[in-house]
Amino acid sequence: MAKLSKEDKLHIFEEWKLKGKGTTYLSKKYDINIAGISYLIALINKHDISILDKGYTSYTKEFKEEAIKRVLLNGEAAYAVSLDLGLPSKSMLINWIRSYKENGHNVIIKPKGRPTHEKFKKQRTREAEKRKRRTSSPEFKAYCRKRVYKKIECLSSKPFPSFLLVDNRNCDLDRSSDFIEMAILEKPKSRNQKYWRK
Repeated sequence: MAKLSKEDKLHIFEEWKLKGKGTTYLSKKYDINIAGISYLIALINKHDISILDKGYTSYTKEFKEEAIKRVLLNGEAAYAVSLDLGLPSKSMLINWIRSYKENGHNVIIKPKGRPTHEKFKKQRTREAEKRKRRTSSPEFKAYCRKRVYKKIECLSSKPFPSFLLVDNRNCDLDRSSDFIEMAILEKPKSRNQKYWRK
């Protein structure tokens, strides 16, 4: 679904009202679902074209709470309440209600803006530590080993090119979980030769 500009919304309303185009036609032309087209037309019919001049609006906690109570306590339809309040989308009120129920019947106002650099840095270090703990766990190493053995089993019947042949003394698998475990695929010519898959 594409985001519509003010001009697109005006064109949709004019095509519907003046040219008599249907919502299905407008839906396909502007790549918007039929319900979104119908809501836009109903919104402009109810509040006039001036409703499109309203830019981004930050709604207060009290405003959201009143709208939610109209739906949940008074039994009004969310579509009708959204139209009455002039919300830009019919799904906005539905999202508020879902969030209200998920948060223990409390209206949550999300903080605005991007997180500070310090918060972002802390979050990245936490994620890196979590990844490091996960990759160093014995379960993860066993999982990797199992996957490698499965690949070796599948590839054992196929011949490997000679450049995959490496010296066993130069490899230390316990240092990093990013390496794929080495394994003998065929009977080696000497004790130090094993196949290595990059």
